[in-house]
Amino acid sequence: MVPAPKLVWQVKVGTVWDVAAGPGGVAVLAEMAENKPGFYLSVVNDQGALAGQEFLGQYDPVLPSPAPGRSWLIGWPSGAQAKVAMAGESGVYVVTSAGETAGPAPQVVPSGERVDALAGDGRGLLAFVHTGSDETVVPVGDLAQGQPRRSGVTFPEAVPLTFATPAGPPGQRASGGGGAFLAVILYRAAGESGPGSMAVVLRQDGKVLWQEELPGTYRAWYAAALHVTGDSLWARSDTVAAFSQNGRQVWEAPVAGSIRSVAAIPGGWAVASAYGWPSQDTLITTFDSNGGTAWATRLDGYPLGVYGVFAGANSTSGQGSPGAVAVAVTSEAAYGLDSSGQRQWEIHLPSGRVRWSAVVYDRVGPLLLMQGRGDVVYAYRFSQ
Repeated sequence: MVPAPKLVWQVKVGTVWDVAAGPGGVAVLAEMAENKPGFYLSVVNDQGALAGQEFLGQYDPVLPSPAPGRSWLIGWPSGAQAKVAMAGESGVYVVTSAGETAGPAPQVVPSGERVDALAGDGRGLLAFVHTGSDETVVPVGDLAQGQPRRSGVTFPEAVPLTFATPAGPPGQRASGGGGAFLAVILYRAAGESGPGSMAVVLRQDGKVLWQEELPGTYRAWYAAALHVTGDSLWARSDTVAAFSQNGRQVWEAPVAGSIRSVAAIPGGWAVASAYGWPSQDTLITTFDSNGGTAWATRLDGYPLGVYGVFAGANSTSGQGSPGAVAVAVTSEAAYGLDSSGQRQWEIHLPSGRVRWSAVVYDRVGPLLLMQGRGDVVYAYRFSQ
């Protein structure tokens, strides 16, 4: 058995909305209800010390509550200082060093527009800006007030539903064999056959590599995953479809249960679905690169997320992954699963049931973050 990831720090930061890793440690966007209620940006260093915490004042979140697939916080690993960008409805705030205030003023969007989300890994940072009924993808540097936008692509009658970037260490995952940077599902309110969903893969500068209408109508498709090779997986409630790096669909497969999340893993894909009735457990189903079912494992608890864990940015064989091919987090525990679907370890939170989880890559390697009852975030380091 592979040892479970070790608890390396825990810190009280409030109700987490989003996290991102950068040179200064892990940045956390959280909401607190006590003392001075509101949103805070906290930076936790590699040793778990609270390196900085700033009250964001009139920070205006895009949505009144967290929503899967939308990002408000992006770590920016380039440069000597830790940089973090946050998306508010009226603009993008850029923090130039850990623990300092979020700049004198945000880069704002004109009246009548809103920032729906940020996407990227720091090498290229894109804002999804909604104008009227259209969605425009704009490099963050082009959002300066009063400046003409030099680039960007507009999708008519569209709203972004979910985003995916390749998993792997920061600074090494922005471009693979196909130059893939970001996968996004757009809900299209108009079209030849009425409302539907579109799969789009963009480069880090905002250039569209390919886009395809997904079969089905309305908001049927809502989860995506992306390998560094540019291959991608797209999911609706009971079906996954795989596309090559040039946008050609290569296979489609049904999945038992109701799909909640998908992830790229070494050698293929992992899918987490809510399974069973009346009490729903978690079913993790994995597919190889040809669409064959590799294995399926049932776990206790409602699905919260599934993650691929890569030791290196270009790992596709499963070798060298730190103790697990996939990490599945349910409302009961986190589980490490090997290449045959066997449990290698499981982690139960001291605070009880899990309500939020994420895997980020800091300067040391992959880090599993979880939060249960209360405002404490627990960080577990994978074995190296």
